[in-house]
Amino acid sequence: LVGGLLLLSAVALLVGRDRIGLALGRAGLVLGLGGVNVVLGYLDAELVVTVVVVELVVLGLYHRYRSRFTRP
Repeated sequence: LVGGLLLLSAVALLVGRDRIGLALGRAGLVLGLGGVNVVLGYLDAELVVTVVVVELVVLGLYHRYRSRFTRP
């Protein structure tokens, strides 16, 4: 589910559908941070720390792109 949302987000951004792409990307990252990483934490804690840092950076980049290039 999360991977599908992120893949759809990437496709939407590539074809120029910024608002939909950003919304799907944010939803996928938030679901990943809230659900998938919690389950993954039971298996490998060091991996989760790395994944969470990368996901937070990407979420910040989504916010920056939205504030600079899309209209409110």
